[in-house]
Amino acid sequence: MNNKLIKTEFMFTALSMLFISILNVLAEASKYIKNFLTLNQNIGPYSGKITYGLLFAFIISFLYYLSTKESKLDITKWMIFLILSLIISCLFIFTPFIHFILNE
Repeated sequence: MNNKLIKTEFMFTALSMLFISILNVLAEASKYIKNFLTLNQNIGPYSGKITYGLLFAFIISFLYYLSTKESKLDITKWMIFLILSLIISCLFIFTPFIHFILNE
């Protein structure tokens, strides 16, 4: 596996977590966004959060893959990026933190 593909996989994983969690905050903030994200009534807004989050992450990761050149992989830097993305995503999904952000 080449380094360019490994970096793209790190990027996709981090971005998918971030986009899903950002869509979660937006759905809590606005009734209109929550209704827009509801693709399936039985599942609710999570159907759109996951679908759109993965779609946005895939598109940006694909563009990243096309635009970067093959280079040496610095695994430490990418792991820090991934862990920070995980921490931010966990905060954005944690309901009390969302209410704190939205001043509710």
